[in-house]
Amino acid sequence: MSELIGSLELDAKLDHGKASEFGQKALDFHLSEMQRVVAEIDQQGRQAWNDMREGWRNTFKADPEIGGNRQQTTLAACTRVIDQFGGSEQQRSELRQILGTTGAGDHPALIRLLANVGKASSW
Repeated sequence: MSELIGSLELDAKLDHGKASEFGQKALDFHLSEMQRVVAEIDQQGRQAWNDMREGWRNTFKADPEIGGNRQQTTLAACTRVIDQFGGSEQQRSELRQILGTTGAGDHPALIRLLANVGKASSW
């Protein structure tokens, strides 16, 4: 950056102080824009993630086999499977945390798998 400002100073025959001032303003502007762009990209990524998870939840709710008026029965079967096969209390807690943090617990395929295991088990 200092080479670019030095070139501007020489080519335009600018005062060193003015060239340095311009360079600092240009650098500040660039950093500000980069921070704005990074924040915008982060927000878009978060929104896409939230939209995807909401889509999964809506797909689950609309599914005639596991959602709709069967939703609570399905979720209860999933809970029983995790309680039965999820390991110790700490391991079950960790599993639930992972399912929530990763969003996997919202995916209809995983919900269906757990519900099917629950149906196949005799309780």
